[in-house]
Amino acid sequence: MSPKNWALFRQRITEHFSVEELRTLCFDLGIEYAALAGRSKEAKILELLRLLQRNDRFPQLIEALEEERPVVNWRELVPKTSRPDSTFSIGKYTFLFVVIVTVVFVMGYALVKNTRLKPDDELTPTLEPVNSAVNETIQRLPTSVPIAPPSNTPVRVLATKEMIAETAVSGRLLFSLHPNDAISQVNICVLAGNNELTCLGQGGFYPVWSPDGSEIIFMQQGMGEPSKIYRMAADGSNPSQVIIPEAYKNPRQPDWSGDGRSLIFIAELETHDLFIWDFANESTRRLTKNSDFELNPDWSPTAVSSPQVLYVSWYGDPPVKGIFSLAVEAPSEDARQLRFAAASAQETISSPIWSPNGKQIAFIYERDTQAICVLPVADTTSPKCFDTAVDERGLAWSPDGRSLAYIVNTDEETRILQLDIDSGSISELFKQKGYKIAGLSWQE
Repeated sequence: MSPKNWALFRQRITEHFSVEELRTLCFDLGIEYAALAGRSKEAKILELLRLLQRNDRFPQLIEALEEERPVVNWRELVPKTSRPDSTFSIGKYTFLFVVIVTVVFVMGYALVKNTRLKPDDELTPTLEPVNSAVNETIQRLPTSVPIAPPSNTPVRVLATKEMIAETAVSGRLLFSLHPNDAISQVNICVLAGNNELTCLGQGGFYPVWSPDGSEIIFMQQGMGEPSKIYRMAADGSNPSQVIIPEAYKNPRQPDWSGDGRSLIFIAELETHDLFIWDFANESTRRLTKNSDFELNPDWSPTAVSSPQVLYVSWYGDPPVKGIFSLAVEAPSEDARQLRFAAASAQETISSPIWSPNGKQIAFIYERDTQAICVLPVADTTSPKCFDTAVDERGLAWSPDGRSLAYIVNTDEETRILQLDIDSGSISELFKQKGYKIAGLSWQE
């Protein structure tokens, strides 16, 4: 692969995968994301590519990327004259090449003892020219319903007054916790109002409280295995798998309905879409089916009269990310409403969540730097955004709707911080060295 194609490949992964999606990609490839060198997303991607190159696993990466982002033409960046990883393997054979050339030279010298090679006779190894032309247009089906993005460019402000001392959490925070170098040792934990941490002895990711706080839904995935969804009691007892038919591949990112009778989740059935699981009938219903790519579903609280689902979707041509809401009853692509749209593919949007009263939407926004944004539901005014480092899929409203909890993971430690959406002040709720947190859910 030419240096230009290599750089474009790295750039496309950076543009099309959020930090959390990159973690999932690494997990699917059996690679510890936390063990990759570097602190930024770009540095992690570069180290991932180097690791796969050294271990001749580039074809596996291509397959994983095509599965996760089928709208992107990944193979156009790989020379058609060789296997996807062969251009990365030339270095392995350098020593063998030198040995062969040396043997041939010695044999030739023995046959012609008194004849020396003239400079014009020297052999200069040549490489086949590689076509470096790259079609940078992302191939994607057009959205069937034209959607005009609202005029709501983020108004960014600095979050301030970060406190060093811990502040007592109001209610119960639920999350996954695992050592930096051992994602397999993940445990679902609860941080209570007295700042007492209790781990429930169950491994899983992105746990979510049921509306009444009596149950927990979460996701599990073994190395190289499809993901599965589980439910258990709030104290960690009676875990059981939600038996979703195998036709719905890799069910993940589950969230409870407002009444606790159903689940919304993402799965792959022809396309990458949203589905609803009904506990009483043990049945699955498709919510979306289009050429877009849905992520991060969040079911509206009971305060919203007509149940709706918030989600992130790639849409348009060229594709950009947008936050949509869609009615759960009698949904159609015509009925979905665009709440916020990225201006370009360089902007990342993730983790949209309803406020407890259903009047605001919070989400994570990134362009150059990260920010937490709050957008009123009733109008399309510009969202108010607070510049602060934040991890994907780590955002939760406080039960009173006045603040947001979020995660900041570094190589040294993990922290849960609380942002007051009126004043912009930040306080610390939890800190632990040598660990990582994934997912947040907040209950009274």
